[in-house]
Amino acid sequence: MKKYNCYQIFAIISFSIAINFVGRLFSDFYTLPLWLDSFGTFFTSYVLGPIWGSIVGISGIIIYGFIDQTSFPYFITAIVIATLAGYFCRKGWMTSILKTMNLGMLIAVVCTLISSILNIIIFNGNVGNIWGEGVSELLKSFNIPLFIRVFIGQFYIEFLDKIITLTLLYFFIKLYKKIKKYLPNCLKSTNKNIVFFLAIVTLFIPNSKLNAKTKKFNSYIRQIYNSENGLPSGKTNDIISTDDGILWIGTYEGLYRHTGKDFRLMNEFKSIKTVRCLYTDNKNRLLIGTNDNGLSVLQDEKIQLIIDEDKGFPNNSVRCISQDSNGYFITQERQNNL
Repeated sequence: MKKYNCYQIFAIISFSIAINFVGRLFSDFYTLPLWLDSFGTFFTSYVLGPIWGSIVGISGIIIYGFIDQTSFPYFITAIVIATLAGYFCRKGWMTSILKTMNLGMLIAVVCTLISSILNIIIFNGNVGNIWGEGVSELLKSFNIPLFIRVFIGQFYIEFLDKIITLTLLYFFIKLYKKIKKYLPNCLKSTNKNIVFFLAIVTLFIPNSKLNAKTKKFNSYIRQIYNSENGLPSGKTNDIISTDDGILWIGTYEGLYRHTGKDFRLMNEFKSIKTVRCLYTDNKNRLLIGTNDNGLSVLQDEKIQLIIDEDKGFPNNSVRCISQDSNGYFITQERQNNL
């Protein structure tokens, strides 16, 4: 294995993280049936070994996590990809296209198994890709068991992703070896060559971020929550999200808090029982209208204020909350300034 100095290692890792990040944004924007976020992991594992490859994979997931927090648990698959790629590349599995594709198949199967378990435990069986989810939903209509349909839906994505990514890396390596002798002397050294490619890739990152913000909504996974999969009451009167990303659901059973993983009934608040309506103001306070206990104001998951008949409300039943241009909150019964 060739020895690299700190400058070269930093350049390779930076290049690889950028490739992973841009690839994932590209896949999301065009709603592709693959991830495109592991080329840099494979490349680093091939050049530097599995430890550095794992660092690249985990770093890419952390960075992308600021766009989609559901990606964080999959750092496990990034480590597996780097470990398998680093080990088998040392065994000569990238010396021919057939061996390369066999390696892609092996990694796809292992990643599918790990991701399927995470999908079921954390995300109620969601694959996280509209194509894979479509396959899973099709199998669901035939009453296929949950794990099998999630596994097949995940493999549909992983197979394409790993085969295409490793094939691209194989030809990238072959091409580089052929043209290396024709490169100017200033580009023959590994560190300058990698920095050159890194500079080119970095130019695409601003546009990729912009594309991520304008992603089409039909690319998101559709999930129905009811009494069978996490929302015990099964009926919702109102739903709203606060600035911290928490989803609040008002039901006749009470107020539910959802962070993307599970539902929790906020039964520690005596004033919040039967919730009819929800509203958030510019101070990120959550106003909760109940059927029998008036209006409660929740901030930082603590009750800041309760307004009911004892404090001048004509009726403890609040069915609608809004705010006018002067900052006054209006309920169905009365105008109030909080």
